[in-house]
Amino acid sequence: MSIYDAYLLRADIMKNINFFRRHQVVFNPETEMYSFLTREGRVGLEGFAKIEMESKNLPLVISKFRRLFQDKTSTTWTKRYEPLSRRQGRFTFVELDYQKSTVRPKKLPEYAAVDAKINDEVKDLMERILFGGPLRSGNSSENPSTSGSWVAFTAPFEHISSWVVFSAFKTLDRIRKHLESGTTINWKTILRLSSQYRSQIPFCSGDDRPPVVSSYHALFLEFQFLYCLWPRREIANMATAIHCRGSLQLNTYKALAQPLYQAYSSLRHGFRRLTDASTLEFRQLQSYLENSCHRIHCLTLELQEIYRVFVKANLPNPYHDWIETKKFDDPCGEMRFLLWHGTPLDSLLGILDLGLQIRRHGASWTGTMFGNGIYLADASSKSASFCKYDSWDGQAVLLLCEADVGASRIRTQTSIYNGHELIKQSCGRHRCIEGLGRTGPARWKRVGWKLEPGVGDGMPWMPETIVPYSDTHSGGVLGFNEYALYDPAHVLIRYLFRVQIKRRLHW
Repeated sequence: MSIYDAYLLRADIMKNINFFRRHQVVFNPETEMYSFLTREGRVGLEGFAKIEMESKNLPLVISKFRRLFQDKTSTTWTKRYEPLSRRQGRFTFVELDYQKSTVRPKKLPEYAAVDAKINDEVKDLMERILFGGPLRSGNSSENPSTSGSWVAFTAPFEHISSWVVFSAFKTLDRIRKHLESGTTINWKTILRLSSQYRSQIPFCSGDDRPPVVSSYHALFLEFQFLYCLWPRREIANMATAIHCRGSLQLNTYKALAQPLYQAYSSLRHGFRRLTDASTLEFRQLQSYLENSCHRIHCLTLELQEIYRVFVKANLPNPYHDWIETKKFDDPCGEMRFLLWHGTPLDSLLGILDLGLQIRRHGASWTGTMFGNGIYLADASSKSASFCKYDSWDGQAVLLLCEADVGASRIRTQTSIYNGHELIKQSCGRHRCIEGLGRTGPARWKRVGWKLEPGVGDGMPWMPETIVPYSDTHSGGVLGFNEYALYDPAHVLIRYLFRVQIKRRLHW
């Protein structure tokens, strides 16, 4: 007969998801009633208990148990031991062994030393790029991983089966192989595997984000912990090997590799925070952000930080090469604008690595007015609407890009769904389609500060934001101007704005 007791985990580090569920059918001999009880919450906290059903009819209670189990895991109770691919938004069944005699661990892996010496400038932004936010919440008063305050139903370590520990061991080994592959680290792969591991072995982080396993230091901590749960020679040997590799790294470089620095080093773009808010550069950038945020979009953009973005030295810079090459032959004529691009936080890692890209051949681009291209705007609030900020509690990033839209761009009042084909057929006479909006900048001006690094002759143009955006009398179908470019080499990321976006109910 089955023991109707299910322990479920769901972890997604990027979205700060770290939840447990406990489903149990229990019998009360005094009332002779069967109860279906559930408890759910963040791993490391007590969560909330609920009586789903009470009845003297056991098959009826079991039926309810099975239905809810399938709803949360997308698999049936009878197939719970079969290997399944992880599905987004679903819980993972963690097998418990009630005959196991493992001593309950006194503490969890301590991650305080991992990334402890990272420069704050890199740490703050990279944590948001990689993990969607800071690893520790600002109001966290206690770390459940070190306090020993967790309770059995949120993380029943002493009952986690040997098979689950073995599966988690294999997940860690996949992370190790990826780190040692000799190729550039794919951080989305690291995040996915770390989330998978946290969905196998609970980590009591409370309200904080569960840590990513992305270095020898982190791997050693986790292998050491798995050995406490299941003292097997294979796990001990792996922990020893990882410790040796970490020691070799320490002897060679005088420091352990810091995961955030590893991630930063793998990107083609670097960034530096603008720290002096009194400079002309900072003041005009802030003015562009705030004064191009139009009331019709019902958004408030609260500036958090501005970062200057640059292509790292000795790495390919297609925009620079394009500007230098076209000096000798440019039938379109040069016209460079500073324009906005909004993107979700979970897309930022790829953008800072490769730059803004055209959708690959064969991918769907349905819903874009001017075909398959890179879309920019001169209104910050228009671009902000593409940031999916609701998924990140209002946290968002806006990119300010230098775009060579060309003097002879196609300016249209209506949509051109095959715009990419039209630009290709123009044989260089056009490189941008400008969708004319009913509201836009009244005047444009040259950028008044020195852009670093400088590209081409002269400065690009930006809206004169001390003059309110007004009716353009264009007769266009768009509310605001939209610029579509069809070659990534025509766009250069200049700045990254970290903002808090709030939705207003009225203008």
